[in-house]
Amino acid sequence: MGMVKPDLTIFLDVNPKTAMMRKYNEEGKEKKDMFEADIAMQEQIRSGFNGLIENNVWCEWKQVDGGGSVLEVRDQIITEI
Repeated sequence: MGMVKPDLTIFLDVNPKTAMMRKYNEEGKEKKDMFEADIAMQEQIRSGFNGLIENNVWCEWKQVDGGGSVLEVRDQIITEI
């Protein structure tokens, strides 16, 4: 059996600096892994995902701004669905 293709992929786009601030404020996360500690790497990964989104690689993609509050992000996801 092959891999199931999703109807939709939602990408929660968060600015790497915002993501890093959130991780540093997370309780019990004193030590950062190699992805959390490297803004340049996070920017490269984000850029790669943007390419997938722009070209709808493998399935339909929707980009949601993940920089807002939990409720704001939830509302955006529901709108896209």
